[in-house]
Amino acid sequence: MISVLSRLSDTHTRWLCLAAAIALPLLLYWLSLPRSLTLEDAGLFQLVCHQGGISHPPGYPLFTLACQGFVALTWFDNPVIPANLLSAIFAAGACGVLFLIAEQLGINRFFSALIAVSYGASQAFWGQAIIVEVYSLGVLTFLICFYFGLRFSIDGDQRWLYCLALGYGLALSNHWPVVVLSSPAILLLLLHQSATFLACLRSVKFWLLSVGLFLLGLSPYLTLLQSNPEIAVYGPIESLPELLKYVSRSIYADGTKAATLWDKWQFSLWLWSHSAQQFGWLCVPIILLGIWQSFLRLPRLYAVSLIVLYLGTTQILNLLLSFTFEYRFQSVFNPYPVIAYSSLAIWLGFGAQHIAEGLVSRKIAGYLVVAVLLCLPLSVVFSNYGDNTRSQSAFVEGYGETVLAAMPADAILFVYGDYEVAVLGYLQLVKGIRPDVELREWHNLVLSNRMMSPLANPAAQKEKREAFISAQDRPVFTVSKWDINSVNQGLFYRVDPRPQTRSEYVAGFEPLLDLVTEAYQQELFFNAQEHELAYSLLFRFGRHYTQLLLDSGGLPADVVPRYEAVRSTFPGALATLEQLLLAPHQDNAKRALLKVADSLLLKIDEARYRRDLAYFYYYYGQIQLMVPADEEASQTAFRRSVETYPERDNPAFCHLQEHAQECE
Repeated sequence: MISVLSRLSDTHTRWLCLAAAIALPLLLYWLSLPRSLTLEDAGLFQLVCHQGGISHPPGYPLFTLACQGFVALTWFDNPVIPANLLSAIFAAGACGVLFLIAEQLGINRFFSALIAVSYGASQAFWGQAIIVEVYSLGVLTFLICFYFGLRFSIDGDQRWLYCLALGYGLALSNHWPVVVLSSPAILLLLLHQSATFLACLRSVKFWLLSVGLFLLGLSPYLTLLQSNPEIAVYGPIESLPELLKYVSRSIYADGTKAATLWDKWQFSLWLWSHSAQQFGWLCVPIILLGIWQSFLRLPRLYAVSLIVLYLGTTQILNLLLSFTFEYRFQSVFNPYPVIAYSSLAIWLGFGAQHIAEGLVSRKIAGYLVVAVLLCLPLSVVFSNYGDNTRSQSAFVEGYGETVLAAMPADAILFVYGDYEVAVLGYLQLVKGIRPDVELREWHNLVLSNRMMSPLANPAAQKEKREAFISAQDRPVFTVSKWDINSVNQGLFYRVDPRPQTRSEYVAGFEPLLDLVTEAYQQELFFNAQEHELAYSLLFRFGRHYTQLLLDSGGLPADVVPRYEAVRSTFPGALATLEQLLLAPHQDNAKRALLKVADSLLLKIDEARYRRDLAYFYYYYGQIQLMVPADEEASQTAFRRSVETYPERDNPAFCHLQEHAQECE
């Protein structure tokens, strides 16, 4: 084994190990790369990469420039692949830089390559590496900065600080919040050469060069100054104050008012568990051993730096955010710590190397030790394979194509949110599907054909929108249900000033509904966004079919079993209860409605969203107010609703006796 390690440490093998650290993750990403549109921010980034424009705050100009250039220089039959592939290339590059960092920290090259591949296959990082997202570039740029800081701390050459100044500006030009939170780790490295670092800070030449290089790294932000962007969440950015406001994310809220300290505590516990899952549970004891070994083998500031790096975008970020602890926000938080998880990889390397050295000292056959340790990256791959193999995922595009295909010629379709504007916008503007349909964003976001600024007064936007709709002789549809006269057609609403009915049956949605129902029941989703889209579709069809049944007294024969399947899910049953409560009631309605509510209570474990759970308790309270009224039971249900979702838009709030006067 000693001879094996010595040969692997030879200079001639360094490039081979580095190549393996890059090539193996890249191969893994190519095999698992989605070949169709995904959710998260993929639709918006695909639009910006292909059509040009401005991504959501803070703009991510470095990624945008790279993606637009890469898309322009490459050609694939499938337009979703280039941007996804670029993210994979950045991720593989980050694995290569992690190899260099581990090597500088004294980890043998064999183990440096091993942990680089393991990090590339870790759960959250792999998931972000194969979709068009900014996190793989964020990890790459930060690790480059960490490497520059480490090299300065080792040899004190101030040229590394100049490289760091430029690299740090570029890192901030991609995703500044996660980079800033991770930066104290780099500062600790610099303090290892405190005397040399302080001497540099006293030099005017050093400041001039460093600031100049740093500003050069920030220069991509100037590309966000656009007067007529094709795609832009909040419209043009035409002045420096507007740019600073956009980059600061001051117009882009993270979190909810309903979040409490209990939510932060739950997220804190979840982050420890989530961290343990990144490399699979087999690696957890090796990582813990590696933390101990890092304090024995490294200078104290280096070891502390790795701790600080881990805490930055995990526990410290949790303190800064206001997320309610539920499925939706767990998925949102999922990619934030990908930089922090590089510390886990380094600790894995120290732990694995210590185990190998111990086995060698006990004269265990060297090749057997190598074989056992090679199982580490393989175990990581197999642990995360099911979560990240998305080459066959086609659910999202299938939904969007079904909506567009159902539109009549020259229709106007109002869309809103990632599931609508990003998906349908990509299909039309990038893939060229149904160019005759005019897509418009309900709140004047994202698309360039906005009626006015999305930051304008909501009342003014409503007046402008209503005037536009009333002047149309073309059919107008909305995907979401808004406060406007319309007819529910299942996947969307047909705007009608004088509707004769609440719902109209439209054939052709059944294949999508069957796919969604099966996927929901078997939990065949890759993330919370896909689950939430399916959840909303089941709710839509639960509402639609119940309205059809109540209004016409029957459903088409082939719809009946599908309605039963929809009602067997929590969202479908909740929508059914909602519509039954809105219907005229006879004297014995309470008993029947309580039976429906009690059956829904059996599905309560499916209620992953606090708002919908709160509505269930609200509906339950409404039922208890029916004859014969049970005031105590209704107040208990309303109170439970408000405790679940303590926002003023919860209708249960005004039904509580202690708040009744506030709502008058």
